[in-house]
Amino acid sequence: MWRRIAAEAVGTFMITLSVSVSHFSIFNVPGTYYSAYAVAGSVVMFMIMTGFTSGAHFNPAITVGYLVRHCIHRKIDFKEILEHLVYIVVQMISAIPAAYLAWGMNRFPMYFDLPVDATTADAFFAELVYSTLIVGCALMIGRMHDSVLIGTIGLGCAYFGGILAVGLISGGCFNPAVGLAVNIAHNTAHGTHMDRTWLYLVAPVLGGAIAGVLNCVFLEELKAQKKHSSVHAED
Repeated sequence: MWRRIAAEAVGTFMITLSVSVSHFSIFNVPGTYYSAYAVAGSVVMFMIMTGFTSGAHFNPAITVGYLVRHCIHRKIDFKEILEHLVYIVVQMISAIPAAYLAWGMNRFPMYFDLPVDATTADAFFAELVYSTLIVGCALMIGRMHDSVLIGTIGLGCAYFGGILAVGLISGGCFNPAVGLAVNIAHNTAHGTHMDRTWLYLVAPVLGGAIAGVLNCVFLEELKAQKKHSSVHAED
């Protein structure tokens, strides 16, 4: 189990570091909008690097979605629930030193807050919807094809598309561990941008839970279609 926990710690640390150092002062917009390539590429890279030993979540919202799906299907025991709760704690903790290291490497650390023209409701809904989509993609990895590589690339594309779609509305966080860590580091550096950090914690987690429910529905239909196709193939 410790290897899986270590994989979550390393993956979350590296993704947070990659996201944070990709931000510069010339990007006068909070969030990841100008770092979409770095975010998407880092997600794919570190999922492959850890070999999916832990499921390669690196995001508490994805872990919540996984727990919701398996609790609905009743295919999870107490030990596995406890392990995934440890994943969430490790993800939240390991992101913080990564954000501080990024501050040491880049004097203009990333932070998440509302762009000038956005409201809190706009940002919350944007984070909720696209966190649901991203977690939904993550939960489908390995379900449609035997190769998880296809799903990994799809997840990278989901992050990329989400950032470009709503990055100028919410900042494009979709990951509570990253959102909390970079705002803590930025608050240490400049004493600002902690007021709406709750938004980047609550909305992605809620989106992850919704994605877990939707994934149950879609998986049942997918299984039915595969069963139907196999019956016709035998005929």
